[in-house]
Amino acid sequence: MQRPQHYSARLLEKRFLNERETYLHVQFNCTPLNPDLPQYPGHTPGQYATFLLSEQDRRSYSFASVYSGDSTVDFVVEILENGIGSHRMATMEIGDTIEGIMPYGRFTYQNDETIRHHVVIGTGSGIVPLKPILEYGLQISTEQRFTLVWGLRYESDLFWVDEFRRLEEQYRQFRAMITITKPTETWQGLTGRVTEHLPALLTEVADTCVYLCGGHAMIHDARTLAGDCGIEKKRIITEQFY
Repeated sequence: MQRPQHYSARLLEKRFLNERETYLHVQFNCTPLNPDLPQYPGHTPGQYATFLLSEQDRRSYSFASVYSGDSTVDFVVEILENGIGSHRMATMEIGDTIEGIMPYGRFTYQNDETIRHHVVIGTGSGIVPLKPILEYGLQISTEQRFTLVWGLRYESDLFWVDEFRRLEEQYRQFRAMITITKPTETWQGLTGRVTEHLPALLTEVADTCVYLCGGHAMIHDARTLAGDCGIEKKRIITEQFY
């Protein structure tokens, strides 16, 4: 993995991804603050960057895409009431810069030939590092299965749905399951919490790896459930967001 370095991140693009405008996509071009360092060398899917908002305040965001091969990086920021990080990102203008330290993190794709099924569980913005993990895994493995379960409260929070449907069409070994806990009457998909759908996916425990990303309560419950189903601790990979 690359050693974290300080970069000047210049905003290239920003746009809201969902109906309620609670998820903001931002793209930056990164230039090393140390002129003796090479250009941005890339990140591993699942890693994150830390942005310096002030001398006291920092906020971290997961990379939202597989490394592109150049100096551009993408993130999805959840817009939170009184969130100083999301407020900073939402009010930046194209061309503005912010200092970032990247990449960090060990929540990454498990490249192990003995794994036959990657079960990827996320809630809310926990989907952000999971998408590049899935994309990378699907690109390099044709024999392993990948199942995503993504949970949100409302349909209006959804984004990237077309992306996941495209991946399902492109890769026969991938399945995306989206579940809503507070659905409208017109919602025709899955309902309930992600943990309600997990046991049915953990039938071949010897060769299954589980990735969990989201809030503390979900991670605790899903990790306990996966363990009770027989998944080894070393094959339960977690990243807690809140």
